[in-house]
Amino acid sequence: MGDKEVNMGIIEIVVAFVGWIITLGLQAILLVKYLDKKMHDRDLQENKSKLDGKLHVTKTRFDTEFATFKEISRAFFNMQVSIGTIYLPPNSFKYNPDDGGVAKNTSYANCATYVKYAEAALYENAPFIDNELYDKLHKFFEHCANLLFDYYETYGRCMDSGVKFEIDESHWSIGRDVESRWNELRDDIRLHIFSLEIID
Repeated sequence: MGDKEVNMGIIEIVVAFVGWIITLGLQAILLVKYLDKKMHDRDLQENKSKLDGKLHVTKTRFDTEFATFKEISRAFFNMQVSIGTIYLPPNSFKYNPDDGGVAKNTSYANCATYVKYAEAALYENAPFIDNELYDKLHKFFEHCANLLFDYYETYGRCMDSGVKFEIDESHWSIGRDVESRWNELRDDIRLHIFSLEIID
């Protein structure tokens, strides 16, 4: 084997090595560009979400949140209405003169049931609710539960003895206040649901 053949072999090895280095370099450049584009796309998506106030979610997550808030809304609406019912002013519905406190006792029992349903709906779905919205729901639930307890503290003796009683005038506005609070919370839920945008 002559010097010429050795030199040709060396040149072939050098050319192959340089080609391999160039190929690796090109692959590294393409990988960096690909990763850069992915990061850029992600940043654009995050900025778009911030600008349009949308939270991009999968259809599965959207369906889960929609079902969650539908259940909670139904339970909380019934709780709100039942609180309003027990605090109705006198003569809001007809009493049978002989019924004693039966009508109000029934309203109270129904209210207690709806408060329990609302509690279950909230706590069972807690893992699927945004922290800020959960705090608002929990405060509203506690407010309604406290109103139920206050009602029994004030009127329980009359209910338990079957004596007909009237709601104190200072309590007439409680139902309207609870309805107003629920309407605000309902709007927060609506805004949250409308902020969800399904990813294609």
